[in-house]
Amino acid sequence: MSPYGVNKKKPVGDLAPLAYKTVYNNALNKVKVDYKKIKKVTIINGLGVTLGDSIIGISALHAIKSINPDIHITLIRPEHCQDYVEQIYHMASGIIDKLLYLPFDISKINHTDVNIDMGNQLYWEDFDSIEMHDFFLTNLGINPKSINDNIKNNSWLLNTDVPDFDLGEYILFCPN
Repeated sequence: MSPYGVNKKKPVGDLAPLAYKTVYNNALNKVKVDYKKIKKVTIINGLGVTLGDSIIGISALHAIKSINPDIHITLIRPEHCQDYVEQIYHMASGIIDKLLYLPFDISKINHTDVNIDMGNQLYWEDFDSIEMHDFFLTNLGINPKSINDNIKNNSWLLNTDVPDFDLGEYILFCPN
């Protein structure tokens, strides 16, 4: 569970570190996934709670869809964040097939799918040492060199309807 996954209510059930044999975590063991062969992937604790990390993380999911357009992507993310960050995830509905929120009963994940824990990436060794697109790709099991640069420039935003919502002090910039 991430700090943003805890709300004012007391969590129900046992809270323990995520340690399931069927859940990959690149901070613990290097993850390599051949997304051409995968039907479903679930990202747990996924992509952060800030606008920048979220946009870049969704770009990594866009890369997965470019490898396999038929893959079903489920994202389980913190329930609480700024409204404009939450809106970004809804804008990415053409990439993210199912959006769920923490806290989440991990026993309910499908153990035949690929499940990747991205939780607390801020504390991972490579978080501040490699370019952020490459960080997300690597930690989702993709060699960043195998992904075209036009996907790594947040191009998924080009084909997204941007609703009229308050971004606070942020500006979305995606040159053509």
